[in-house]
Amino acid sequence: LCLFRDDAALGGSSDAVQDQRVTATSRASVETAATGGDVPLRPDTASVRNAADGGAIGGAADGDATDAPPNGSAAKPSAEAAAVAEPTDPRIARIPYVVFGCDLVVALGSGMTVKYFPLFFKEDLNMRPAAVQAIYLAVPVAMAIASTLATKLGRKVGRVQAVLALRVFGLTCFAGMVVLYDRGIARAGPLKYAIVALYVVRTASMNCTYPLEESILMDYVPKDTRARWKSLQSVAMFGWCGSAYLGGALADEYGYTKTFLFTIGLQSTGVLIYAQLLGVVGREASGLAGGGGDATA
Repeated sequence: LCLFRDDAALGGSSDAVQDQRVTATSRASVETAATGGDVPLRPDTASVRNAADGGAIGGAADGDATDAPPNGSAAKPSAEAAAVAEPTDPRIARIPYVVFGCDLVVALGSGMTVKYFPLFFKEDLNMRPAAVQAIYLAVPVAMAIASTLATKLGRKVGRVQAVLALRVFGLTCFAGMVVLYDRGIARAGPLKYAIVALYVVRTASMNCTYPLEESILMDYVPKDTRARWKSLQSVAMFGWCGSAYLGGALADEYGYTKTFLFTIGLQSTGVLIYAQLLGVVGREASGLAGGGGDATA
């Protein structure tokens, strides 16, 4: 989180959604000024309504028939004016709910196992306590490096795409840990450190996406409700702690690796929930970066 650069990852799209209506109005004003202020490229809403009521645009009120719009032309400006007045995709309103739902499901899955990894390393892999603590010394370093890479990846492929790619990669590493242990490939000897390496990479990949997720949430939530959505993270943390009890019961009954599979299932569900943002955040960001797409065509 400390290495995340908002200006580098977001550029001109930061805090853009709240100002879309103002931006659209300003763009129409700029178009009018570019023509010398005589003929607006895009009629405003009042002018279109006047035309629809049989009124005149320009000098038609004085009986000048040459200034009246051609037959059937009032409908086209009306559609354009409506597009300017309503630029926001209605699916954008669902973004904070999707982000919160994903975080809650992922937190529930993480809580089931995160407290039992040290026991897994000590009891199942027969590692010394000092070696186990060395793992947790390497994890923050790996997370810092992964956060920097995630920021760069988000700029290249998009924030949602980066979050999904990193989480799928992390879940793949997690599944690799289970396969290596259950198949007896890396239970002892030097090969057991392959499981340790997968754990470090998995933890870094799953947690380095936090800055990108926060940037999406803050961009698509009104400024006066940001504190409310941030406070909901405490609910996810409560679920994270509560699911630890369930994880302990499953570990006692089935073993650690079977509990890992439950975590993989829950976190995969969270990834599927988050995938709903693929057609929303990506298109909105490209539109803003491109100055409104074909709005001036």
